[in-house]
Amino acid sequence: HPKISNNLLLNKLYHNDLMLLFNDYSIIGTKIYDYIAIKRPILLCYANDINALRLKNKYYSKKEIDGISHQLQEDLINETRSGYIAQDASHLKILLERLYNEFKRNGKLECNTSNIEKYSRKNQTKILADIITNIN
Repeated sequence: HPKISNNLLLNKLYHNDLMLLFNDYSIIGTKIYDYIAIKRPILLCYANDINALRLKNKYYSKKEIDGISHQLQEDLINETRSGYIAQDASHLKILLERLYNEFKRNGKLECNTSNIEKYSRKNQTKILADIITNIN
């Protein structure tokens, strides 16, 4: 697929009811911030799936750093109340059934995202600028 502008991407994402995000463990990525910004619930797969962890151990080449969370996406979803974290495949099925029933009942999925102001591009740019300014 050809690259599209960020505005067009956000517009396309905005027309969806649930955002799927695959666990990147110690890497937070940027997709999660787009999902949070459009205030659609996020469904993170998986936090603790045996098969996913086996694949992580076999193919995940990023060295985990002591003292830094190894579940950054999960932490952000919990902090901002922006979605659901499927522990494994069986939990995913339960969540999907619950979300489907909510959608059938209400015609939409509720998203009660909060505490997102500090993650805005403007605020994150200010934090970076302050770090750069304070380098001796």
